[in-house]
Amino acid sequence: MKSAGGTVRQLLGLAAGETALLVAVGAGLGALVTLPPLAGMASGLSQATSSDVGLHLNFGAIAMAVTGTLAAAVLAGMMVTGRTLRKSA
Repeated sequence: MKSAGGTVRQLLGLAAGETALLVAVGAGLGALVTLPPLAGMASGLSQATSSDVGLHLNFGAIAMAVTGTLAAAVLAGMMVTGRTLRKSA
């Protein structure tokens, strides 16, 4: 993009956007992989104990984990992109 005339601001924005998209996709795929086994375990425990065992998620903790990962990944991606741009300038 730099050779096509992109500015440093545009390149940093692109790096941040790509990183945010990857974190969002990773969080979504993580949920898709994790939730069915957890639901199966809750169902099995309900049958084994003859009591109602529901699937309980702490959405606050999940949101904090995704937000922290997003912030760290975007910061790291922008730092690497910035250093790369300085070296090639």
